[in-house]
Amino acid sequence: MDVTREVIFRLFKTEMERVQTLSSNIDYKSRLQELIQAQLQLTPRYRITNFSGPEHNRLFIAEVYAEDRVFAEGSGRSKKEAEASAAKVALQQFENSFTDEDKI
Repeated sequence: MDVTREVIFRLFKTEMERVQTLSSNIDYKSRLQELIQAQLQLTPRYRITNFSGPEHNRLFIAEVYAEDRVFAEGSGRSKKEAEASAAKVALQQFENSFTDEDKI
């Protein structure tokens, strides 16, 4: 049984990691949307600002913004990953700003 488990894990490790990344990425974008809508009454949007690398191994750069304000930038191997990365960075910045305000 342990040998079977190891073989399955080796075969599907990359796919399992990708699924975990995608599900957590959705969470970052949802959490950021809820936060920005609650605090600023704005809806965050995403745009790809750049990409590099060969077609089979691209690196995308995305930014999250609302109206004329850019909140953060992120990168990833797909457009979705880049958007989620930008959302994660923006969430961290918002959390840090709330923490800093609490210290004052």
